[in-house]
This record gives sequence, structure tokens and C-alpha cells, in this order.
Amino acid sequence: MTARLVLVIKREGLAALLDAEPILAALRHAHPGARLDFVTTERFAPLVRRSPHVDRVLSEVRAAGVDAYDVAYDLDGIDSGLRAAVSASVWIGPQPSAHPLGGPAMRKLLREAGLIVLHSLPDPDFGGRPASSPLKGTPFALLLRDGHWPASYWDALAGEIEDSGLLAIEESDLAALVPLARTARFFVSDGADAACLALASRCPGVLLSGEDASPVVSHAGHDVIRLVSREARSIEPAFVLQTLRCAGHVRSADAFARPAD
Repeated sequence: MTARLVLVIKREGLAALLDAEPILAALRHAHPGARLDFVTTERFAPLVRRSPHVDRVLSEVRAAGVDAYDVAYDLDGIDSGLRAAVSASVWIGPQPSAHPLGGPAMRKLLREAGLIVLHSLPDPDFGGRPASSPLKGTPFALLLRDGHWPASYWDALAGEIEDSGLLAIEESDLAALVPLARTARFFVSDGADAACLALASRCPGVLLSGEDASPVVSHAGHDVIRLVSREARSIEPAFVLQTLRCAGHVRSADAFARPAD
């Protein structure tokens, strides 16, 4: 299929977006002379902009009213109204459902459309030049807050980590997280998105989650220790510290006081 304008849609979940990263090379190979636009969320856009295979990154809000596309690849599978809002001669995608497509389903979809997708681990830099860690050579841990664990717990954990001889660094920007995760000793996160990106960057860690939280797939063979409770905030900092000690990440074993309700 010769196409001049190609649209790719992938907005649901950072783990699924990472699974889509190897697919971008296949799409570019299939449409070498086309302009390839990618629709994703504002939060994920800085990651996708690093890809040499993508010409433009659009937000959901801006997707309506853009050019008429020769072909559109819906890698979400969730009916969000984009098919009605965006003009495309050919749509390639699954029947709309309540769940986004994962990596195997995306690759199967594209194979059935005639594209050759090589199996490879996702690149958290999305094919761009890897950025240098500003803390290279400094032993540190990443604390990735997502609002599910009390601030007082985070502060207490950070203090214990620093008492063990490591810096405790916080980072919420996903693009800035990648180079840090490559050189961090470990991470602790109460959010699945940041944990997925840290794992894809070859950083081991601990994920704090409630029973209804989304599962996290460990990319590249690195393990994530998942501590699960009815609510993440009920996981005691002392238990997190003990877990880090058992994993060999920190030396301190001091207990924490539970914050007042």
C-alpha cells in the first residue's frame, strides 16, 4: 500500500505504549515516504517524540480536524470517537472493546495487515539518542510518587535510604526518568506507569499497589517486587524497607512510626 499520510493511535497505558515501540520501525518500513503522525496523550508525547520514525505527535484534543489520512492504525482498540473525528481511507484496527491492545495482539493485527514486525525488547528512548544521566557515578535510588502512598511514608523512606548512603531522587517527568533509571540502584513506585518505564530502562525495583491495580510486566528480564495490599497506603514503610534490605538494596533496618490519620 502506497501512502502519503499515515496515522497511528496509541494512548492507553504506558506498558502498552512501550510494547508498541518496536512496531514503529515496521510501520516506517512499510510506508518509507509517508508522513507518520502519532496520536497519544500529553503525558506520553515527550517519549514518542524521541522516535526517528514519527514525524508528528498529536494529542487527543488536536486529533480532530487534521489532514485526511491514507491509512490509520488503531493500536488501542477502544472506541473513543476518533474514527468518526478523523478522516482516513483505510482503518486497520480491532473491533472496539473496553480494553486496550497489548503487545502480542498489536503484532498479530499488523501481521494480518501484511506488515513484518520483528520481535525485540522495547526501547524506552523510542529509538532516539540516549540521554546521559545527570547523576552518573553517584549511587542513588529513584522514588516515583503517584499519589497512592502517604507523603509522610515517602519522606520517611527517603530518610532511611539516604542514611544507607544513597541519594533519594524523585522524578515525575517520564522523559527525564529514562536516563536516571539506567543508572539508579533501584526504584520504589506507587504507580504502574513509572514502574514500567523504569523496568524497561533496566532498573529493578519495588512497586506498591492496591489489589485492583493494573499488573506490571517486567521488561528485559528484570524483576519487580510487587507489594500488594487492599490499598497502597496501608503498606507500612517498615515493610518496604525490609523488602529493600532483603533484596540487597539498602543496609538500614530502622523501623518507622505510622503517621497519624
